[in-house]
Amino acid sequence: MRATLISLIILFAVLTACTQKEYKPIEKQCQEHNDCSSGVCNHYKANIGTCAANTCVTGTKTDNNNFFCNENKHWQQSKTTSEACNNDYECYKQTCFMIPTCSLTDIPKTVVSCTNHQCVSQVIKDTCEQQGLKRILRKDQFMHTNDGTCAESIAQMVLPTVCAPCGNDICDKETETQCNCPQDCANNGVLRFISDL
Repeated sequence: MRATLISLIILFAVLTACTQKEYKPIEKQCQEHNDCSSGVCNHYKANIGTCAANTCVTGTKTDNNNFFCNENKHWQQSKTTSEACNNDYECYKQTCFMIPTCSLTDIPKTVVSCTNHQCVSQVIKDTCEQQGLKRILRKDQFMHTNDGTCAESIAQMVLPTVCAPCGNDICDKETETQCNCPQDCANNGVLRFISDL
């Protein structure tokens, strides 16, 4: 009788532990913000995303910085440059979402803040510019087409770059080609290669 009672207690403990497992709720898929009760579709592709939660943690951002969580723990559209603000997190900072050549733009170098109750942004020099160089796509990120033109990689990622002296009228064959620096390596004349000088 005692062994049966102990077996029942163990069985009850095992069954209780199994039924207490937490399940993560399935995130609702969305295409537009109005598909969601929170009013925010957090896009992970151009027209596909998951609905943001109805309540949020103050200061967090979603949908590639298009929305921020305000002090009332609700999503609010991020503010653009010159709009009134109280906190840095209220200001919109563009992300590299859906921009494969983003690293060639000012987006990664832009700092956004709420200064004197106004959203401001400024571009800081990147490591290439600090060396007097230019950031260009790595030369292996191009394909030559049948007609002899260059086509950028179509990879769904931020494409790798390199710091190069592009624009100095000398084709540096270590880093430059007619595809990533046509002003130095154009096919319409005699090329001067830096390594040959």
